[in-house]
Amino acid sequence: MAKRQPHYMLILLLSIFCILLLPQCAKQSKTDGKTRAKITRRRSRNVPKPRDITRGLATYKEAAAEDKRYRADEYDVKGPAWYRGMSFAQLKKQSLEYEKMGRWDLVVKYLDRLIKLSNDQREIRTMRLKLADAMYNWGEYERGARLYTTFAELYPGSEQSEYAAYKAILCHSKLILAPDRDTSAARAVIREGQDFLKRKAEGNVAYNQEVAELIEQAYKTLYMSEVLTFYFYLNTSSYISAQGRLDHIKKEFTTVLPELAPEIIVLEFELAAALNDNELVQKKKRELKKKYPSYKSKEIEKQEKRKKIDYVKKF
Repeated sequence: MAKRQPHYMLILLLSIFCILLLPQCAKQSKTDGKTRAKITRRRSRNVPKPRDITRGLATYKEAAAEDKRYRADEYDVKGPAWYRGMSFAQLKKQSLEYEKMGRWDLVVKYLDRLIKLSNDQREIRTMRLKLADAMYNWGEYERGARLYTTFAELYPGSEQSEYAAYKAILCHSKLILAPDRDTSAARAVIREGQDFLKRKAEGNVAYNQEVAELIEQAYKTLYMSEVLTFYFYLNTSSYISAQGRLDHIKKEFTTVLPELAPEIIVLEFELAAALNDNELVQKKKRELKKKYPSYKSKEIEKQEKRKKIDYVKKF
């Protein structure tokens, strides 16, 4: 055993030598001959790639000088050709022509360009509002709402700030979906509408009625959404969840939508009927008849017919 130890030591030394030598050999093989190491250079985002420059270096320099003359924020080689060679006055005139034609998609592009080029703050304020109006007329309500909100925040002392805040609420109302879908737009109308009415000075009633109507419509959408959820729980025999949803409906909508009070009593009646609570069923019938004698419920009429049919079948 003592004679074999040098062989093991020799093998160990050779393996260590190979491990240290292999990385250096790999580096030499990459740099030797035709397979040279590739040098990657980082390029700024604003500098175009060579393949994007299609008409040579002189053309790129001319275009860059032209863009510098217009004081643009950044340059795009493929970039918008609709403003090249046009002065500020020409851009403004063309924007007004497209506005008369109803081409709001082009009006948005021209106004966005004019806002970047202008140095007059009053003119920028006017064009910001016109841009938001163009978005609204184009049907881009989500982007329009953001622009109106930004205008109201940037120019709170302006005469148009209340108009911009109202139009932002109107844009959110245009985004309200069916009650069985997302209700975030309806909640945005209620939230921003209530803030709009709170910050109004006493005696200033501009847009108050319009905003109040939008809030009421949004509340009705939320109410229908909650009722659909209640019926889902009722039809799946999840009576505890249905009761919780009904309590939420009574708490949230009884004060803001008092005309829906008889409908809420009918919902309570339906839940009691599903639970076979005859005492509560009769109680809700009497309550409905006493408080709202002219109100007629189809659900209660259906139950009365069912009772008569069951009574006849007994004999």
